[in-house]
Amino acid sequence: MLAAVCVYLGCGALLVAVSLGLHHGQVATLMQESGTGWAGLPVLLLGVLAVPNAVAAGSSYLAGPGFAVGAGTHVGLTSAPHGLLPAFPVLGALPGQPAGPAVWLLAVLTPLGAGWLAVRVLPDRATWAALARDFALVAVATGGVLGLLAGLAGGGIGTGRLATIGASPWLLALATAGGVLVAQWAVMGTLAAREWLRARRADEAAPAGEDSTPEIDSSAGEIDSAPAAPA
Repeated sequence: MLAAVCVYLGCGALLVAVSLGLHHGQVATLMQESGTGWAGLPVLLLGVLAVPNAVAAGSSYLAGPGFAVGAGTHVGLTSAPHGLLPAFPVLGALPGQPAGPAVWLLAVLTPLGAGWLAVRVLPDRATWAALARDFALVAVATGGVLGLLAGLAGGGIGTGRLATIGASPWLLALATAGGVLVAQWAVMGTLAAREWLRARRADEAAPAGEDSTPEIDSSAGEIDSAPAAPA
């Protein structure tokens, strides 16, 4: 479970870091507009404190539900923010259009990576029922932890337009739990199919590799070829 959570958070952090790098000009402009020197220090501190919120939002973005930046403003893989946004430097990294191929690839690899790690760290089970139980527990726990983190990182400012900020905890929990569950079975099915093919190839190659020359049992001892002495 912890491994799957770390995959989602790590990929969310990677997405935020790359987006900040790609939009560094806009972020720098917003920093200058918020003030320079000591005047801009509070905004800088708020930006640092907002890093966990940004990572949670990035994880929700990759998981599918996306996140909100104010009432009626949704940011997701298939949508981009509309309207006026607060002049906050971190918000300069928001995408201006729907996700491109690279982001979609990361969105696919994130649950697959989480599922693969979850399968690798789970102990071997003798029955499919026990394996299904473990997969379900890992998926529910992963969704629960990420939903809790989204709830802690989200929130709002006041009661106006910024009353809704961040990812929806229950949508993120459902999306990540479902993604991890499907990914675990996909990884397990792939590993099982690979082992089956390997065993089948070994069975098919076994007759061709056998030597047709009969083997001599050396444990039978040497045969004495000298004739027996007459009595």
